Amino acid sequence: MHILYVDDSGSPDNPNDAFFVLGGISVFERGLYHLIKAADDLVASFGIGNANDIELHGSPMYSGRSGV
Repeated sequence: MHILYVDDSGSPDNPNDAFFVLGGISVFERGLYHLIKAADDLVASFGIGNANDIELHGSPMYSGRSGV
């Protein structure tokens, strides 16, 4: 079985949005544990708190803004 995740950014109906992005990923269920563990280990290595309480947001990370 595969776990599916789909997310979007922007709105096709909003004329102020220059882009609409739709992305997705499919991960085999047994591989999901290893991806989550790797992400948790990475977050824990930063020493910013409990890895289970930290949310990662792509836009602030990409732009270098504070707040993860």
